[in-house]
Amino acid sequence: MEPLKIAVTGEGPTDYGRRIYNEKQCRKEWREGSIFPIIRHTAEKLGRGAALEGIDKKEVLGIRLQKKNLSKVGTLEGKAKDSARFSWYLAMHGYSYGIFYCDTDKEAGEKNTDETVCRKLFERVYKEVRAGLEAAEIKDQTVVAMLPLKMIECWLLADPDAFQSCFGIKKPQLPPKPELIWGNKEDMLSNYPKNVMRRVLMLSDRPIECNQDTYCDLAEEISVETLRKKCGISFERFYQDFRSFVNSQNAEEKLSAKC
Repeated sequence: MEPLKIAVTGEGPTDYGRRIYNEKQCRKEWREGSIFPIIRHTAEKLGRGAALEGIDKKEVLGIRLQKKNLSKVGTLEGKAKDSARFSWYLAMHGYSYGIFYCDTDKEAGEKNTDETVCRKLFERVYKEVRAGLEAAEIKDQTVVAMLPLKMIECWLLADPDAFQSCFGIKKPQLPPKPELIWGNKEDMLSNYPKNVMRRVLMLSDRPIECNQDTYCDLAEEISVETLRKKCGISFERFYQDFRSFVNSQNAEEKLSAKC
């Protein structure tokens, strides 16, 4: 089977990447963020390849909407407006499949580590994203939501083996439920996900920065099954939605082959 061609958008360089200028090729190209290897590993786990293309968030948000779409956008809340624009962007540029990535950290709160509260927050943001995609009303298009609780670091802190493979950090003490951690961003000793990541990386024998390259290296080594186990709220939802998408495409292609 041919790899599934999927357009991917997100929030920043460490998650979905950024466009850079290649001096040798004299053109701009996409430099992938950490969700790209995670998506590919998930697809491989499901027995399918994925050809991914990064879509700049600025291009999505810069779409000039037609009058018929303005009324729909005005009634949407939260992440729904962004996901609707992404759906319209895909349609305008000939994409049939997409992955919409966004964090849910903006309203997490410093003390929000209660699993019940976190689940409610996740469900609300997830429903916002789905509402936007449904409001776009684009036929023959599938967009999968990819929403970590509460940011990409929570997923990347799931697998201790990835830290050993990448940086030689043996058996680091990682949070048992990384998607629930939170804390004061300004307190370097808090459980704010980025601060936890910095402390773990400091265990290496060499200086390692929390940047796009580091996160991509971790994502290349991370286990999909470990992510499903450790991040059962957010990653498991992405996994199940992505599996439904892959199974649907496989079924359609098999049916077309018989015809």
